[in-house]
Amino acid sequence: MKKLLLAIFFMGFISLPLLSQAQSSASTPKFVKFGKIPPFSFTAVGKKTFTNKNIKEGVPTMIFLFSVDCSHCQHMTKEIVEDIDKFKHAQILMITPFNYKQMYAYYRGFGLQKYQNIITMGSDPTRKLNMFYDQRYYPGIYIYDAEGHLAFHHEGDIDINSLAKYLK
Repeated sequence: MKKLLLAIFFMGFISLPLLSQAQSSASTPKFVKFGKIPPFSFTAVGKKTFTNKNIKEGVPTMIFLFSVDCSHCQHMTKEIVEDIDKFKHAQILMITPFNYKQMYAYYRGFGLQKYQNIITMGSDPTRKLNMFYDQRYYPGIYIYDAEGHLAFHHEGDIDINSLAKYLK
C-alpha cells in the first residue's frame, strides 16, 4: 500500500509542471497568441468600409474599442484630444459596436473630424473585434508597434501618458 501511495504521489509530483504549463497556455488570450493586428472590417465615417488592409504601414497603431455611453471612454477620448500631439506619430482606430448614427454623433460631439490624419472612427455592430479581444470592460486598448506586433493591451481606465509611450 505504501508503494502504491508513493507511486501516486511521485506521478502527481512529476505531472504538476506539465499541468501548470497547459493551464498557463490555455489562459493566454488568443489575441496575445496571435500577436499582430487581426483581420477586421468596420464602417468608418463617411460610410466607407475600413479594413486592416487600410492601416498605414510603418506607423504604430492603437485600437481603441469603446462604447458611446461609457463615461470612461468619453473621458479618455477627451484626454486624447487635449493631448493629441502625443499621438501625432501614430494612428488611432476608435471602434464601437453602436450603430453608425450613434458613432457619428460621438465623432462630431468630440470634434474628432479635426484629427482625421490620426483618428479613424467606425462602427462594428457585429462586435467581431470585441469578441477577438475577448473584451470585458470599456475602453479596450490594444497597441501595435510600427511592424504591427502587439506591444500593449489594457481594459478600463488608464493614464494617457502610459499609452503615448507605446506609440512612439
